[in-house]
Amino acid sequence: MHIEIQRKSFGQRHVLRDVTFDLDPGSFTVITGPSGSGKTTLLRIIAGLDDDYAGSVSGVGRLGVVFQEPRLLPWMTVGGNIEIVGGTAIRDALTAVGLEDDINTFPRALSLGMARRAALARALSIGPETLLLDEPFVSLDEATANEMRKLVAGLWHKHRFTCVLVTHAVAADRMAAQRLIRLEGAPATIAEDLRLVTSSP
Repeated sequence: MHIEIQRKSFGQRHVLRDVTFDLDPGSFTVITGPSGSGKTTLLRIIAGLDDDYAGSVSGVGRLGVVFQEPRLLPWMTVGGNIEIVGGTAIRDALTAVGLEDDINTFPRALSLGMARRAALARALSIGPETLLLDEPFVSLDEATANEMRKLVAGLWHKHRFTCVLVTHAVAADRMAAQRLIRLEGAPATIAEDLRLVTSSP
């Protein structure tokens, strides 16, 4: 995957400048930086949700996205929320995240941790080549967050999709990450690009 963002602005506010890097297929990368440094904006550009920038993104492939908020449709069951995005392996995806018994449950009956797992199952159900996660553990209690971290790391080790995770909690969230990219400045540029030593879960 090749990401080249020469410039991204919101009106007169310049957010990103000269952010260029390549990601190997099946790699796990953490993107971090101070609040407001453009991490989520970068993820939205990679996801194709924001095309108002100078530069290019290529090689993303079939894409799954997990947002900060689960974004589950409240009038649909968990299974329905997965089916609506074209997911075909609904029961397998729910089993992978431990929600196989909740296929007919409505979002209002889920805890935040369960809703986050349902959102992850939705992204997995399409068999993604690239999985983007935007602060997927934020607002969770530490025990639930740790469970989610182990779940994501385990799924990546099993399926080897290209994983890009945005976080501000690097010490906790780097998990199985092989690479750390830190954004800094205004507009943000790549301040640090580190290769990490990881171990199997």
